[in-house]
Amino acid sequence: MKYFLLLLFIITSTINYSQSDEEQEDDDIKGTVFFGLNIGAFKANNKTAQIYSGNVTDYGVSFYFNNIFYQPELDQYFKYNYRISSFPNPQTIRYRTTFNVGGHGGINIDESIAIYADIHIINLKVEDVFTVAVDNPNDPTLTGNQQLEQIPIFGEESRTNLNLGIQANFYSEGPMKAYFNLFGNVNNTKLEENYFVINNEKYPIMHNALVNGTTTTGQVKFQQSVPPGGVGYGGGTGLGIKYKFNEKFTFDANYYGIYTRTRMNATFKPFGLNHAFVARIIWG
Repeated sequence: MKYFLLLLFIITSTINYSQSDEEQEDDDIKGTVFFGLNIGAFKANNKTAQIYSGNVTDYGVSFYFNNIFYQPELDQYFKYNYRISSFPNPQTIRYRTTFNVGGHGGINIDESIAIYADIHIINLKVEDVFTVAVDNPNDPTLTGNQQLEQIPIFGEESRTNLNLGIQANFYSEGPMKAYFNLFGNVNNTKLEENYFVINNEKYPIMHNALVNGTTTTGQVKFQQSVPPGGVGYGGGTGLGIKYKFNEKFTFDANYYGIYTRTRMNATFKPFGLNHAFVARIIWG
């Protein structure tokens, strides 16, 4: 009987010590701050990519093809009668998947819940083609048909995403934790560049621009007003895992979907779902 009571005492003491240790660990975590750097990949939806197609502004591709100052160099390149045949399909023109870099920080409410904020700096690029039909009578393979030449067209924009939300652990085992996150988003978008290239010559496509005279060689001078872009908002959710590999540093990998409004101008500001993956080293 006394051995049974001794065993019961040991078990009870062990449980109480373990609970006290967990409570102490929880108390140690409460109110602690953390911060880190993140890098990953960002896949934007294609709803705003059509702005780079070359035919959504008065100073797009057609402006150059119909402008007497640029026609001599285009005539020299194409040699025969030519015309624009088609522009990129707005349903298929899309952004490339790109790097996503930024910072991350927050505060632990307790062992399983944290409030955080992070900022993501993204540079998006678009590459597509428009088609020019050329009447080439000297090519016997055409047999009366037009020669179709694809001309590359490019776009570039910057985006900054600011997310503010919560992380909640749903699994914890030793140094490994799994969590979901829920956040709100504010974003800023700016069109940086849009152009096409013919014969290694770069032709800028101007958005929200005014013609401001010509140069001495007949080239048109543009006066750029506020470029397309602006502030949007949205939110998202995701899943992540953390691995604490020493007292100070934790590896964190997180996938999230972000549903946001991307503002290009007052009337063109669609909502859409974007996808992102980030990996972080967190201190704290």
